[in-house]
Amino acid sequence: MKRFLDVFFSILFIILLSPIMLIVSLSILIFDGKPVMFYQKRVGYNNEIFNIYKFRTMKNGTKESATAKLKDIESSLTKVGRILRKYSIDELPQFFNVLKGDMSFVGPRPLIPKEKKIRKLRDEYNVFSVKPGITGWAQVNGRDNISDEQKALYDKYYVENYSLALDAKILLKTVINVVEGKDVNDMCGSNKNKITDEERENSIKVMTYNILCFGNEEYEWQNRAPHVVELIKKESPDLFGVQEATPEWMQVLKKEFDKYGCVGVGREDGKSSGEFVSIFYKKERFLIKSSGHFWLSETPNEVSKGWDGEFKRICSWVILKDRKTDKQLIHLNTHTDHKGKIARKESVRLIIDKIKDLKNIPIVVTGDFNLREGENLYNIIVNSDVLRDTKYSCEDTVDENTFNDFGGTEAGIIDYVFVNDNFKALKYRVVKDMNGDKFISDHYPVVAEITAV
Repeated sequence: MKRFLDVFFSILFIILLSPIMLIVSLSILIFDGKPVMFYQKRVGYNNEIFNIYKFRTMKNGTKESATAKLKDIESSLTKVGRILRKYSIDELPQFFNVLKGDMSFVGPRPLIPKEKKIRKLRDEYNVFSVKPGITGWAQVNGRDNISDEQKALYDKYYVENYSLALDAKILLKTVINVVEGKDVNDMCGSNKNKITDEERENSIKVMTYNILCFGNEEYEWQNRAPHVVELIKKESPDLFGVQEATPEWMQVLKKEFDKYGCVGVGREDGKSSGEFVSIFYKKERFLIKSSGHFWLSETPNEVSKGWDGEFKRICSWVILKDRKTDKQLIHLNTHTDHKGKIARKESVRLIIDKIKDLKNIPIVVTGDFNLREGENLYNIIVNSDVLRDTKYSCEDTVDENTFNDFGGTEAGIIDYVFVNDNFKALKYRVVKDMNGDKFISDHYPVVAEITAV
């Protein structure tokens, strides 16, 4: 069915858009000279090379490279090319690629052969099992303004969740992005990666930290507590969310961080019993407007255990007013179940449902989600159109495990700082401080610097 639709619509669009393609061709000839068309080798289906067709937008002699990798894009663009790229008009000749069978309307964008890093990732994720597309899931979720790793994860999600309905969603978002000229990495685009002095000045440092409730022998919580406190004080986050904070832990944290406000309740009774997922905020920076919590269960407003979870799980939230910018923000902090697969999935859906309609306020979600980066549930979060992983939303980032397992074999990435589109990520770090040769917790804290936009 997909191939039939590709052939039918490629012929239709070639016919309907032929006058526009003729005007574009003449404009390039008049203002920028020959050649009109640009042929470039790309990596396609089954990792095979084919020639892609585009209207030329770069000056003759420009180094062959992915656009996002060019150091001076503006000086490389032709007079007409700037407009063609902003509205993706340069892609129109690819209808002929679709008609030939090299490409589809929707699929992962074809790579330049020398893009070895993302090519390797795509190979690992079986992305080359589908034809490349004129537009794709990564294209409508950031295009040149996201990292290669995040692009590959978007491509993986598309391959694993392909449907005609998903194709239709991508095509609709493509039309919207083209009309608005969004997510193109040139001087006519949004240039999201540039960080202004004002953004740095108003940035908010956010931390998520699973401090481990108890611990055995040398890792008993009492022995680790001074080092946890020292680490947090050294980082001096504006906001931080903790997981596995027992009532004993909370006494220590509230005493040591008396310049912070704190919200959160014990998950066992909604008061003081059981673990807390508390949020701490600097009182000199933020004014609290409202706060609350809900259980990750079928009855979120009641003390309850959800689905197949082993323990009761809870999410804390707070609405704050930033005294610096006079803007409000929402911070949610949580810890999903470590065993219940259904519980984790439904907990994620519950959190997304709670915030998806809050489109006009900056939102940050922190926590130990007990799910690995790249797995299907992670992809559901970052492809939800609600939340983005700060790790893949900024250039100043690292790729490090957040769960260290005290040096064991289960280490991986399960702690996250997610934001919505009203926050811009400036920096992402995993703080791997140690107490000599000993771990401070079985998790490392994750720190992200974000700014409201």
